[in-house]
Amino acid sequence: LAHRAFFARRGDSRRLVVFIEGDGIPWTHAGTRAAADPTGTRLVAMDLAARTPDTVLYLGRPCYFGLARSAGCSEALWTSGRYSAAVVESMNAALTRFMDERNLDEAVLVGHSGGGTLAVLMAERLSFVAAVITLAANLDVDAWTRAHGYLPLVGSLDPATRPPLRESVLQLHLIAGKDRTVTREMSARYLNRLPQTAVWSFPDFDHACCWARDWPAIWMQIETRLTAARVPR
Repeated sequence: LAHRAFFARRGDSRRLVVFIEGDGIPWTHAGTRAAADPTGTRLVAMDLAARTPDTVLYLGRPCYFGLARSAGCSEALWTSGRYSAAVVESMNAALTRFMDERNLDEAVLVGHSGGGTLAVLMAERLSFVAAVITLAANLDVDAWTRAHGYLPLVGSLDPATRPPLRESVLQLHLIAGKDRTVTREMSARYLNRLPQTAVWSFPDFDHACCWARDWPAIWMQIETRLTAARVPR
């Protein structure tokens, strides 16, 4: 599957911070028609990547950014199968190839909304992932779809029903207090298996605001945790 990606090398770090965007616009016409191009108009993860003082890769999801008609792409990959094994495997293959080509050692995955869902699913299968950071992520896909009355995402994987990530992977899950798209309760089944220190709450944020605005300060806090967990730069 085809991906678009944007890379910025900052310093001589051999650690790569990988940003994964949310679901974008999978459906149109009030959810009755699959979008011809699912790329969203508000790219929160891209804004975060631009504000991160580290070597970063913004890894587009397969078939997004004008690639919807590329070989192997189908509407299922951004609708019911947006978190499918095929999507996860394609993301992992693209990232692994990128890491190998640039001789990078470790990756930190950062995902917003459905990009956080994918980040957790990707980390399960990648030995070089040292940390996963999610922002406003739907980590229990079944609970999220039921809460909104959406059709079940048949063919998608669900972090809440997958085996826990290996203990060596640092997990930080950032929750917005005013988020109505993904509430903490919707992801409780996943979050309740983690220590309280893995869940950070931001009472005045919502699903999109104000992650990018406050990202430099948030990233400094994340760096402190990465250092404590001995995730090298």
